[in-house]
Amino acid sequence: MLSSQLLKVVAVICSLSFAQAYGLAQGDEKNPAPLVQVNFYGEALCPYCAKFVDMVAHQIHFNGVMNITSFRYIPYGNAQDTKDGVQCQHGPRECELNRILNCAVHLNYDQNVWFPFAKCIESTITHKQFLEPAEPCAAETGINYTAVHDCATGSMADELQKWAGEETANLKPPHSYVPWVTVNGIPLGGAYEQLQTFICAAYLGERPKACYGAPKVAATTVTHASLTQVLQQLDHLQPLTAKTT
Repeated sequence: MLSSQLLKVVAVICSLSFAQAYGLAQGDEKNPAPLVQVNFYGEALCPYCAKFVDMVAHQIHFNGVMNITSFRYIPYGNAQDTKDGVQCQHGPRECELNRILNCAVHLNYDQNVWFPFAKCIESTITHKQFLEPAEPCAAETGINYTAVHDCATGSMADELQKWAGEETANLKPPHSYVPWVTVNGIPLGGAYEQLQTFICAAYLGERPKACYGAPKVAATTVTHASLTQVLQQLDHLQPLTAKTT
């Protein structure tokens, strides 16, 4: 059973989604419900990010819940932009893999195309070297490896890395760790394992069947401390006001 704190967070996300949709759809019943915006800020060699991709994000991709979202992956995480260039938390190999992931997302806008590639990368990074997982993962998931490789080793990846760093740096509130996940702009903090619950609560259209089943990730993993953190972050957000015209 969901705790009262988690229910409060879900209610806030849902109310913000309603305010957004009210302005978009009022007076036009043919407009579809807006997709739930999910942003995942991570980095390639972070073990917790790999777990999030492999267990949480993969689950919503597999069961169809991801189809009611606009799901974005911003690979940068805890990297730092220094006078010597971008320094990644887990070393140069992570920077190289971040560039590959940034390029894959950029070149393949459809999340149902790039996400299986990203999952494959995250599932193999602990056993492979730079570019070794990319080529077989590209072949397995239908990604154009040559295009991704050319992007990752060229100036386009420099621009994508810069953009990812700026977006990560501009998070409000700032990210405390990775994976850092937001739903309609609201950071989930340590409750990111309950992503499916937040998405289903926020979506105002016809929900997929998976929304009505028991979450695959145990609710006991959501601690009192993590929920308190989410609620504190909500206090810093400006409430949306529904349009009246």
